[in-house]
Amino acid sequence: MYEPLIFKMLLLIALSLGILLIAIFPLIGKVHKGFATLSLVGGLSVILLLLFIIFGHPVLREAIFIYGLSF
Repeated sequence: MYEPLIFKMLLLIALSLGILLIAIFPLIGKVHKGFATLSLVGGLSVILLLLFIIFGHPVLREAIFIYGLSF
């Protein structure tokens, strides 16, 4: 009953974490270049892994293509 809602919330949390890590890259870059690069790589890897998990699973991919994210 609550599975689609939980899926959407987890998707939103993971996507926002990846975007946050990418967005703070310039702020951290002023202080330390190593941590800034780590933040950028971490954000990109979170987003890419999320996309790989969602579109790599055939059932999820078919449901998203047919119904969108409103299933």
